[in-house]
Amino acid sequence: MTTTLIGRWSAVILAAAAPFILSSCLSAQVASTVAIGWYTAPDGRHVLISPAPGEGYRQLDFANAAFSGIEIGEAGEYRWVDAASGGPALVSATGEHWVPMPEAPYGVAEIAFETFDGEVLQGVLLSPRFPSGRGAVLIHGSGSSDRDNVWAYTFAHALAERGVAVLFADKRGSGGSTGDWRTVGFDALAHDAISAAEVLALRAGIPADSIGWVGLSQGGWIAPLAARMAGRGAFLISVSSAAVPVFDQIAFEVENTLRNEGFPEEAVASALELQESLRRRALGSISWDVYEEARTRTLTGPAAPFAQAMPEGRDDWRWGWWAEVGDYDPIGNWARAGVPTLVVYGREDEADNVPVETSMRRLEEMSSRPRVGRHMEMEVFDGLGHALLDPQTGWVSRAVLIRIAEFALMAAPAAGRPQ
Repeated sequence: MTTTLIGRWSAVILAAAAPFILSSCLSAQVASTVAIGWYTAPDGRHVLISPAPGEGYRQLDFANAAFSGIEIGEAGEYRWVDAASGGPALVSATGEHWVPMPEAPYGVAEIAFETFDGEVLQGVLLSPRFPSGRGAVLIHGSGSSDRDNVWAYTFAHALAERGVAVLFADKRGSGGSTGDWRTVGFDALAHDAISAAEVLALRAGIPADSIGWVGLSQGGWIAPLAARMAGRGAFLISVSSAAVPVFDQIAFEVENTLRNEGFPEEAVASALELQESLRRRALGSISWDVYEEARTRTLTGPAAPFAQAMPEGRDDWRWGWWAEVGDYDPIGNWARAGVPTLVVYGREDEADNVPVETSMRRLEEMSSRPRVGRHMEMEVFDGLGHALLDPQTGWVSRAVLIRIAEFALMAAPAAGRPQ
């Protein structure tokens, strides 16, 4: 219970000036570096070998939603064999050969760039075999998140295999990236996304107005902010992101989480009262003593597990983050983003993380304003929840992935072509 309640409420950001590319490949061993890419496994599956955050590699089978680590090297479970030794191939300890795909959908390069404050963001650049002239920056959701978030990587894969170049960086303070996402606010993460777009434009040779942003969950709060701040871009895609103020979304999720986990209505009401005290304390409208009294009172009742997950001390890092972003309302940035927009929801998310109906109503009202004047599409997928998982496959719905990729291709002008 405590892990569930705490884990979903993280978020961050920093700012970035002109990016400085440190390296296109950070792997220390050349023999391991050449192993990155697409392979045909002995059983016929197509598998991507991708660099893991920090060190090591991952094998990603998107078609079968099978993901795991892989050891490559003389002492690992696989070793790279070049053409002179009977390759090129990855050869397992039992002699199985994984052969490079001759017509891989896209290539992968590890890349790192410096932020305005000297932090280094590390990630991967996905370069399509048949580039469309479009590009996308993927923005993570809440909490720590990096390339090992295979749910997020699946969206990057879907875009890249359809011709959209993607920069998928580890979130600040996560994976191979330095910094601490817990100490910053949304403006900074938006700057990081803008910086990533500049790196993508430079490395892939794509004009800035052909690159868009794809925000996943909480990343959908940051994406419109990045679009507005950049003053340019090809498209904006929001995936499972609430179009309501931060604390409204948190209260909505608290209520649903407790009900879904079987708590009685008395506990739900008590938890929401404490949540309101927390909000008011974070925004400075009540004293610490008033909040502490509310938490102590809740600890003796049916909502005690919720109270235990709430900050006990004044030095809890969440206070600083809530004070920074708690009253953030994304609707203003949606209105001023100025780029073609697609908003995607799963209808079942209404019973989980996101107030889907309220979000759509607010977005519809915003898009109807006379001075907004930009193309916006919204689509709700029946039977899908926050993660948009297909009940039959257990993984991200193919219909959702196709919809997102097609929008990116249609909304963004091809590089070098008149708009």
